[in-house]
Amino acid sequence: MKLVLKNSNYIHPITKEILKDIFVSDGEFSDIPLLDKLKISFWLCQNYKDIQFKDENGELKPFEVDKIKVLDADTLEFTPNSYAPTYVTKDGETKDLFVYLQEGGQLDGSEPIEVGFPNYTSIQSYLLKDNIGDALIFHPNLDAMGLQLAKAFVLKSWKLNGEPLGVQFNFEE
Repeated sequence: MKLVLKNSNYIHPITKEILKDIFVSDGEFSDIPLLDKLKISFWLCQNYKDIQFKDENGELKPFEVDKIKVLDADTLEFTPNSYAPTYVTKDGETKDLFVYLQEGGQLDGSEPIEVGFPNYTSIQSYLLKDNIGDALIFHPNLDAMGLQLAKAFVLKSWKLNGEPLGVQFNFEE
C-alpha cells in the first residue's frame, strides 16, 4: 500500500504553506489480542538534507546526509465496540450496505457509499501486517468491493494536519 501525492507538492491545510518531498508512511501497528485492541497509525513525513561535518586530516569538511522528519501522525484504535455501519443510498433510500447485500440487493457501481468504521475483527480482513518491519498492505483475500471499501476507509478516516488523507493523496496503482 503506497500513498502518493495527487499533485507535486503538499499544501498544509491550515497554514497553506507549500511543502516539498512529502510522503505518507504507515507508523505504529500495535495488536493486543488479549484486549481485542488494534492501533494503526499513518505518518506525514518529509525528506530533507542535513549538513554534517567530518574530520579529514584535521579539517572539518561538510557533507550532506539524507534525513526524514515526521510532520504529523494519526492513530486509529479498533476495538470490539468501534464499529459503525457502512451505508449505501439506493433508489433514494439509505441502507446498511452489508445487510442490503445479504438480503440479495445488487449494486451497479453508481450508488453513493458512506464508509463506516470497522471493529477489531473486521479491520483485520481489510488491512494486514505479517511481520515486524513489513509494510501495511490490503488483505490479499479482499474481493473488488472489499478493496474499494478498504481504500475508501483509509483515505477518509486517517487525518493528517486535520485533513483526511484522500484530499491530497491517492493510492499508487
